[in-house]
Amino acid sequence: MDCVRDGPFTNYRVRLDMRRVQMVVAGLLLAAGVVSAEAQSPQPTAAGSEKLRAAIGRLHVGDEVRIDLAYPNRVEGVLRPSVGDSIAIAQGRSEVRTDLAQVRALYTQEHKALKGAVIGGAVVGSVFAAAGVVLAQGLCENSNGCGSDAVGLGLVFGLSGAAGGALVGALIGSLVDGWKVVYPTPSS
Repeated sequence: MDCVRDGPFTNYRVRLDMRRVQMVVAGLLLAAGVVSAEAQSPQPTAAGSEKLRAAIGRLHVGDEVRIDLAYPNRVEGVLRPSVGDSIAIAQGRSEVRTDLAQVRALYTQEHKALKGAVIGGAVVGSVFAAAGVVLAQGLCENSNGCGSDAVGLGLVFGLSGAAGGALVGALIGSLVDGWKVVYPTPSS
């Protein structure tokens, strides 16, 4: 710890050797993360091997898959026909075969079209429904209000907006890929 005079004024500031403290803390956090990742990885068992075989059986040859092996190894590619106690994944022109006992996690790629359609339909449908109600109230010339007309126009606008939003959301969602966990299943 040093006291440093700050310019011509009499203000002093205390300077700690924070870089050293930060390096020690970062090293400890990194070590804890690696140990934690290793501890959370599923260990292969006979029952786990059967669950993995069942998970592979639900996939189709040609599906895009990713497998996690012993930390930090990961293989991505196209599922090939498996033989015996191994899984085969094509990566371009080469093929990687791995023993099932080495697989810690298996993922398959999925598109997000349905999720995009739901989000797009809900958001755009809500906005259009509100716009229809506001428009009907703004155009209303009846001194008692136009409650039923506003609801009807809001419903028509909302449904058309939901249909258009769902279509656009599905198109956008089909461009987005994500990985779905196949093994280990969240319930195991």
